[in-house]
Amino acid sequence: MRFFLFFLVLFVFNTATQAQTYTIADSLFNKADSAFRATEYEKAAYLFYQCAKSESKCSPVRYDDLLFEFINAATCFKAIGNDSMMLTVHKECIGFYEREKKTCYTLRSLYELSNYLITNNKIKDAQLLVNKLSAYSLSCKDSSSIAKSYLLKANISAVENNQTDLLKHYESALSYFPVNDYENICKLHLLVAEFNAAKQVSVQAEMYFNKAKQVANISNDEELQVFVLQAQSQALLNEKSFIPKQLVDSLSFFYSNFNDHEGLAFIHILNANNFNIKFSLDSALIEYQVAKSIFEKINNIEEQISSSINIADILKQKGAYDYALVELTAAAETCKAYGLNTALFKVSSALGNIYIAQGKYDVAISCYEGLLNQKENSNTKEFAHIYNNIGGVYTEWGEYDKAFEYYNKALQIFKNNSLSRDYAITLSNIGAIQELNIQHEMALLNYNEALQIFKSIQDLAKSATVLNNIGGIYYYLNQNTKALEYYTEALNYSKFVDNKIEYSIGVR
Repeated sequence: MRFFLFFLVLFVFNTATQAQTYTIADSLFNKADSAFRATEYEKAAYLFYQCAKSESKCSPVRYDDLLFEFINAATCFKAIGNDSMMLTVHKECIGFYEREKKTCYTLRSLYELSNYLITNNKIKDAQLLVNKLSAYSLSCKDSSSIAKSYLLKANISAVENNQTDLLKHYESALSYFPVNDYENICKLHLLVAEFNAAKQVSVQAEMYFNKAKQVANISNDEELQVFVLQAQSQALLNEKSFIPKQLVDSLSFFYSNFNDHEGLAFIHILNANNFNIKFSLDSALIEYQVAKSIFEKINNIEEQISSSINIADILKQKGAYDYALVELTAAAETCKAYGLNTALFKVSSALGNIYIAQGKYDVAISCYEGLLNQKENSNTKEFAHIYNNIGGVYTEWGEYDKAFEYYNKALQIFKNNSLSRDYAITLSNIGAIQELNIQHEMALLNYNEALQIFKSIQDLAKSATVLNNIGGIYYYLNQNTKALEYYTEALNYSKFVDNKIEYSIGVR
């Protein structure tokens, strides 16, 4: 009888403890969710992390809830730029499921972390985890996870600019995904499409985008159809290429039907991009301002900051430097208030650009050097843009050797995407230095390569600038017929950009 009473008391105690643990986990989750909705990402990150730790002590463990909490914590740490804690959370998640021998959740955890590492260019770390994911998947004969491991390998190949391996892993993944796994098959097609879009190989990009559209249409899933259209638009936007009206109109139709405010803001960004390419700055400014006002209404802080950077860039092009500084200073304060370090890096870089435009070169250099000291991984596009800008300052100061050094640093980063707008701009900058050093043959080679890229992506303003620079070299060489030919073509292009030619430093 005593034994029975002891057992009964113990059972009641354990049940009460278990209920209390669930209560603590649920309470932490509600607090974390509230912080996240209030865009208090740092607070949300630690609350989600505490929630996951509490959840892991429950018996039985709510494995789906736990995975969700770990991923939310990692996402919030990523948002505030705390990569160390983000990785810690992911690794604890994987370790927990491995100890629990929950293969399905281990696979999902490995996939999430691998995907994050690839997205953030941590390829060596990602490769180790992808190999682990692949081994796990093969051992349990999970065809979906095998396919996802090939999808990740294809992503790594895209980052490494290895088209052969990209296509090989693409085919392998396709062979494992079930024919009705429309979402992942679309992701595969989009990966190859975006790879080609980034290289400005428009025919191949269009082919794979169309494959993704066909799969999305077969699925009859409107959200997947929108996902594909948005991916295509984003790929063009990333390269600052012109987005076709039909594509914008299709997206606008879907977003209006869904009453998707964030999507409608994206439409304004696409329109602004197209106006900017045509150098219709007033129209571009209005579109970016409308997008920002939508993001303010739905409390999307990160997109508000991104819009502020775009607005400041247009103001800079219009010569309204003081207004641009006000916009960026406010954005910087917002970044600090919400602990958005990655966004703050971009805002600070944009501030440096304004100082250059104002001729405050010492301030700009100080700003850029501070940024270069902050980041661990210097092999990023953000760094390349800074190198280009520092090169521009040294060009203004007449220190051409130093300018050439920084332009080359930028070129080494952009060379993996040798048909991009950024690559062409850097070639043009190097050409300007060579022109100033009376290295006309080399300057013409770089100008002409840049010109072909600008024409292929329909960047009329940059095309006009380079044509004008080439004309200047031929004029200097007393080849007046050729000079007139390039000047005339530059003027023809300038008609489509409000009659404005952007003269580079290298042109007299």
